[in-house]
This record gives sequence, C-alpha cells and structure tokens, in this order.
Amino acid sequence: MQASEKRYRLLFKRSMAGICLATPDGTLLECNDSFAQILGYDSAEELQNLRMQDIYFKPEERSALLTRLLERGKLNNVELYCRRKNGTPAWLLSNLTVLDSDNLVVIYASVVDISELKRAHEELRQLSMHLLRIQDDERRRIARELHDSVGQYLAAVGMALNSIKREASTLPPALAGKLDEAFQMTQACITEVRTLSHLLHPPLLEELGLASAARWYVNGFAARSGIQVELQMPEGLGRLGNNMELVLFRVLQESLTNVHRHSGSKTAIIRIGMDSKQVWLEVKDQGKGNANGDGKISSDCFLPGVGLNGMRERLKDVSGAIEISADETGTRVKAVIPLTNQKTPILEQKVS
Repeated sequence: MQASEKRYRLLFKRSMAGICLATPDGTLLECNDSFAQILGYDSAEELQNLRMQDIYFKPEERSALLTRLLERGKLNNVELYCRRKNGTPAWLLSNLTVLDSDNLVVIYASVVDISELKRAHEELRQLSMHLLRIQDDERRRIARELHDSVGQYLAAVGMALNSIKREASTLPPALAGKLDEAFQMTQACITEVRTLSHLLHPPLLEELGLASAARWYVNGFAARSGIQVELQMPEGLGRLGNNMELVLFRVLQESLTNVHRHSGSKTAIIRIGMDSKQVWLEVKDQGKGNANGDGKISSDCFLPGVGLNGMRERLKDVSGAIEISADETGTRVKAVIPLTNQKTPILEQKVS
C-alpha cells in the first residue's frame, strides 16, 4: 500500500495533465502543479484557499453538470469554461469521476487546456462564415446581372421576334415555322433566366420576407421535382430581420434539395413557427430514413457534406442550432434560432 501510494503521488505530481480533487460543494482538496499552471498559477499551493466556484465561470452550468455527474458517476470529454488567475477565460477538456472513500464523496478531474484549439476552431468558423457571406453577395450580384442584363436582352429579342411574327403571313411557311420556334425558345430562356435569378437570391425575401419567399420556393420546387410539399406556418408571420430570414431560407433550400436527391420521398412537410423566444423551421420527409431506427443519420438518407456544414455555420452565426434525426419513417431537419440574438466572445461560445 505504501508503494502504491508512492506511485500514485508520483504520477499525480508529474502528470502533464491537470489533476484536481474536489468535493461536490466546490471545496478544492488537492491539485497538481499542471492544473495550477493551466489556470495561470505558479504552483498548486496558490489554489489552496480557492473553491471551484472561483475557477468556473458559469455557476448555472456547473450546477447542471454536477447533477449529471452525481447521477452517472462519470462523465468524459466535458468542456469546462474556467477563469485563469488573470481573469482571462480558459477552455478545459475534462474527464470527471465520482469517488466514494471513507463516506466522503470526492470528484476526481483530469483536464487538458484546449483554449488554443477552441480559438482556432472559432477563427475557422469565422472564415467559413466570411466565405458564406461572400457566396451570398456573389449570388445576389449574379442574380441582379441575370435579371437586369441577360434578362433584358432576352426580353428585347422576344419583342423583336414577336414584332416579326406579325408579318409571318408574308413569309414562306418553313421560315414562319422557324420564326415561331425561335420565339418559343426565347420565351423559355426568359423563364429559365428569371427562375435561376430568383433561386440565386429571391427578391421576395428582401421585399416581403420569409413567408412569401417560402411559399414561392415551395410551389416552384413542387412543380420542378414532382414532390408534394405541404407548407404549414402561422398567418401573418412577421419580418424577422434580413440575416435571420436568409439563414432560414437557405436551410429550407438545402433541406428540400436533400429530400429530392437522397430520400426518395414523394412528399415533404415544412413547418415554420415562432413564439416569444424563438423561431423554428422543420422539414420532414417520408423517405428512406434509417432502417436501424437508432436515430443516427445514415449515408443514404442525408449526406453530411458541405450543405449540412453550411447550414450549421449559418445557424451558429445567428446563435441558432440544427437538429437532424432519422428513423424508418423518414428524416427530420429542424433549425431553431432564438429571437434574442446576442453573440458571445470567442472563448465563450459553447460547441457541442
């Protein structure tokens, strides 16, 4: 036992990971120098008079975390948002274990500092959002050019051909037929350019809001894909702000595209709702889903590629979240955005 105690003490003291022992009420019983140095202290002795409440930034989160830990006895890969000695934030990745010795409940924690990793992740996320904004700006520019330039030229060609058609009776029948064919092709091009322009950036979204843009897109999608789509949303859905409406519209576009490409479903239901705290958009299909019924997304019902990542990044930018589930009845995508959208500093953003 003495040899075992000696080995434990040696490992405890020299471990590169931070290790601490604390009681559920927050009393810090013991820690090693690595734990102290992660939090900006020179040695473990400096933390002797501190409590976990002095180290952990968010007391409400600590209370919920403690409840879960005491119920389960162990939690792995928990991200703790802590305060360094100089007051700056630190993200710690921790494994937590409840120990019961001599009728004393003790929480054993081993931690590593992931602050730089979190900062790098946030910088990458910001870059991703910057690229998405550039993409939206480019879509808006291309849509405007298609409408104002190509669309106007095609309209002029259509009017010229229509003017010539009035004199078709004086033309040979074969030439009159070619003229009518050219006119019909021009009209088809005008329709395609207008549709493409609106899909890139629907003017209804900025002019009338999400409700009108969603109705227009759903009707067009149903006509193009042959999928029967039911749109459910409250009457008089108000404006939500351009950024939030654009995010929800892109989620709607991406979700219906995935229904068409991957689900094999012939129907889809879209629900848009809002209360005093949040707005949500849900897309449910009756396609392949997940035959295993375990709630996990299978590769043949929803491909988690750039589209899904793009939806997640867009929603994070407005403090929203996305939930995707699948079973034998189909796939459900739900995006939720809080109406009180307040951003937090880089190291305060919790990544689940």
